[in-house]
Formats: sequence, structure tokens, C-alpha cells
Amino acid sequence: MPSAKKSKKSKKDLERVVTELARLEQLRKEKEEKIRKEKELLVKRSNMENEEIETIKIRESQDQVIKNLRNERMEKLSWTKFMQCSRVPEPNNAGDVNTYIATWTEENVVSSDHSTSKLEPLLAEGEAELHMFKIKAIDENNEHNCSLAKELLAIMKAAINEKWNDYALDLLQFLDTFPRENSENLIITKSCHDHHFGLWANYTKNPRFKNFTLFDGRLTFDMPKPVALSSTAMICRLDENITAVDYFEHDDRVVDGNKTIVGGVLYLDLFEMPDQPRNGNGWTIRTCNEMKYPFSTQQSVDINESDNETVNENSQSIWQAEVKYTTKTGTFIHHDSLKLLYWDFDDRKWRSDGFSDIHVEGSTITFKTTNFKPTIVTHENHPEFPLQSWTLSSQGNDSVLLSLKGLQTQLEVSIFPEFCRLNFPSSNGELNENVKYTPSELLYVKCRFLSHKMLSYYGYNYMAPKSVNNIDPERIKRKVM
Repeated sequence: MPSAKKSKKSKKDLERVVTELARLEQLRKEKEEKIRKEKELLVKRSNMENEEIETIKIRESQDQVIKNLRNERMEKLSWTKFMQCSRVPEPNNAGDVNTYIATWTEENVVSSDHSTSKLEPLLAEGEAELHMFKIKAIDENNEHNCSLAKELLAIMKAAINEKWNDYALDLLQFLDTFPRENSENLIITKSCHDHHFGLWANYTKNPRFKNFTLFDGRLTFDMPKPVALSSTAMICRLDENITAVDYFEHDDRVVDGNKTIVGGVLYLDLFEMPDQPRNGNGWTIRTCNEMKYPFSTQQSVDINESDNETVNENSQSIWQAEVKYTTKTGTFIHHDSLKLLYWDFDDRKWRSDGFSDIHVEGSTITFKTTNFKPTIVTHENHPEFPLQSWTLSSQGNDSVLLSLKGLQTQLEVSIFPEFCRLNFPSSNGELNENVKYTPSELLYVKCRFLSHKMLSYYGYNYMAPKSVNNIDPERIKRKVM
């Protein structure tokens, strides 16, 4: 029996030794594996550091090439500007630009022939110069210059708006000097560098003459009866410059972050027809007053008495004007997400109330409104996502062709070393296949303080969303097999 117990104990000791040896062997293997992985990690880290250093060197060399190209371009632009005898100072000198704008603001834009010739310098040179300064700041991702460009453009647009108001008041003061048919109302139109101006003077006070058309048929009005029966004049201005909304994008004037503005800004104002002139001491005085709309109770009573009908102030329809507006050539409107907004000067924000019966056909929008105020067309930010397809193909030694197909539109862009060129869509407007753009100028690029758009201005918004917060989940569903 003792011998059997001893044998059994020896067997257990042997098993214990074998188990311990196996455990030690496993620990040794794990330690070796750990050392091997650490060595591999060190090698990978070293390779990554070398690749990063190499990437930095390549990026620095490419940045220098880009910087040299930009400097060459700016030298060419400066020389062109010098040869054209431009009066606009360099935009990066904020003091000089402010002085230029202040000096121009003090100038009288009113001329004896009622032309827009004195408005043209700032419209032709000032807007274009600051616009290019903004593009350059976006290309260089220069936040300081982006903010500066935004501020200067807001100041310049405010000055331009003020001068157009001066021009409108000058026309109102001399309405009786313009020739017209006795049985018709007076219509005056002017166009200057993407700015279109129209004046309608209601001489007849007859509802039969409440319809009129401006800007070669692009803008048609059917005025409501209260306006048609009153002594009113309407000032209409269409700012279609690419910088049209910069004034409203300053500080707290931005549009809802989920919306993109399409086209320009439509300015609408109602004025009382000026009284008969009063002469004294060599001066001729005429009073021009802006009207609040809908009219006050007393004005409604006066209209009621003249027409022998009851004007119900609580009825929205009787105050609404019907507007038919055709956007700029080449514009694509996303019908499903279209929204009209007007600028509320009291609350200093965009509002959507007061619009009804909105219909879209092609690039023409028909709507009814009681808002004789700045009006814009917007649609959602990411109407083309998710992209249906995209390709990048070579066009030769120095260019590639980028093709994008969104949910509703498609683009074709040729990319060259120094510029981009739009192949499709093309139009008779600014979006032209013969025009060279920088990438930031053509595509929608977001900077921290500034947004710029060319394609989005025409409704071709291919800016990718940074998150799924603003994307309709129904559009990005995928079937799972």
C-alpha cells in the first residue's frame, strides 16, 4: 500500500511539473510575440514618421509652387488693373478700401440726364475687386482675409444700396418730366452690371392698368386693388451680382444654415407719388415718402370711398400682389425644397410668412406676397446627395475630367494645373465653358467665417454635408439582403 501511494504521488508531481513547464513555455511564447509585435510597431512607426516627413516635404514644395503661381497671377492682375487705370485700392488694405468707399459715398450719383453712369465705377470695379479678394482668401484658407472680405463687402453693398435709393428718389422727384401716354402708367427701367432697376408710377389709379412687366419680361406684377387705386409708385431692383447677398450675410443676418440662396436679391419698395413741387428762393421742393404696406386704416377708408367697395383689412388676399419672376439664365431650381424669404428690417432676420400660391415651372417662379421688401429664393443645402455616381478620367497630359451625377443634376468639370473649366452645364450667363475659374470660385467652399458660391448660386449645389444631421434619412436608405 505505501508503494502504491508513493507511485500515485509521483504521478501527480510529474503532472504538476509538466503543467508548469507548459505554462512557462506559453509565457515565453507570449513574451516573444509581444517583443516581436513591439519591434514591428517600432518599424511601422518609423516608416510612418519617414512617410510623414516625406509628405511634409512634398507638401511644402507644392505649397511653394502654388504660392509662386498665385504671386504670378496677382502680378498679372495688378498690371491689368494698372493698365485699366482702376481707382480701387488693394483690398488687403482695409483703411484704403474704407476711404475709397467713404469718398464714393459722399459723391452725388444723381445726374441731369438721370443715367446710372456715376454708379458704374463701384459696380464695375469695387464689387469685382473685393469678390476676387474673397476668392483668393478662400483659396489660401486665410481666415483673417475671409473675415476682412466679408466686412468690406457688407460695407460696400450698404453703400451701393444707399446710392440706388438716392437714384430712385431723384427719379421720383422728376416723374412729371418723363414722357408717357396719358392713358397709361409710367415705367422706367435701367440695367448696369448685373443690377436691374425699375420704377412703376401709378398715374391712372385704375385697376385695368395694374399689370406691368420689367426687365424684358423677366419680372411681371399684378398689383392688388388697394395699390392700383392709390397714388403710389413702386421701386423694383434686382441685384444679380455674385455678391448680392453679402450685405445680408454680415453678422447676424445669415440665412438658416440648412438653406442655400439661389440667384440674387429682389428689392421691392412702395412710395407715395410726390406732391406738386413747391418753389421758393431758387429751390424746388418735392416730398417723397416711403409707404408701409398693408396700408393704414385711413388709407383703406380712402380707397373704399373711391371705389364704393368694402376693403377688409383682415383679408390677406386683397393685399397680395402676384409676382412672376424668371431667374438668371442657367439657374436650376429644386422645386421640392424651394422656399421664399423676405428681410424683416425691424427684427433683422429673414422671414417666410406672407407668401402663398407658390408655383415653379422651369426657372420661373410665380407667387403672391404682401412683402414689399428684399426677397430671396432658397432651397435645402444638400439637394444632390447622396451622389449617384462620379468618375475621374484623364483628358491628356495636363488635365482630368471630373463627372458628378447627383439626385437631380449633373456636372462635368475639366481640371487643369492652374484653373478649372465648366463643361456642363453651360449657359449664356456667368457659367460659361469658356471661362476659367479657381476651384474655390467654381465649387461651393466653406471657410470658417465666409461662404462663397458660384455653382450653388445657380442651383447646382454639390457641397458635401459634414454630418448626417441635415440629410433626409429616406434618401440614404440602403436595402440589406
